[in-house]
Amino acid sequence: MGRRSDAATLEREHAVMAMFIGCATTDQIAQKVGISQGTVNVIINRVMKRRRAERDELGDFALEQMLDQIDRLMGTHYVKGVKGDARSSEVVLKLMDRKAKLLGLDQPTQTEVRITQRSELDDAIEELLGTLGVQTPEQVQ
Repeated sequence: MGRRSDAATLEREHAVMAMFIGCATTDQIAQKVGISQGTVNVIINRVMKRRRAERDELGDFALEQMLDQIDRLMGTHYVKGVKGDARSSEVVLKLMDRKAKLLGLDQPTQTEVRITQRSELDDAIEELLGTLGVQTPEQVQ
């Protein structure tokens, strides 16, 4: 693509996105810009994908910067905390907590529980379900 067609493409993308952000329908955009609705959708998807990639890249950069700042602050307070400075110890613990959150290390662990023993309560529930005409999972299989 030459510079002239690149400029025209960017101008068309800008026009489409401005109308899209302004809540115009794809039909309205297509008529105004002089392209098909399919092309409008392609342009919107292409621009959104490009913006998503830029946002992800910016987010990664911001995360790296924040982690670097935490590491520098941690270095300042860690030695003092180990030597008994209570305030520095608190700062280090808060920094460690923040770092864990940023890295997603504080996410809950999903656990699957299977009950292998039946009780009288299970029998009573099954009997009640039978009375109501509801099949239990065991009966369905």
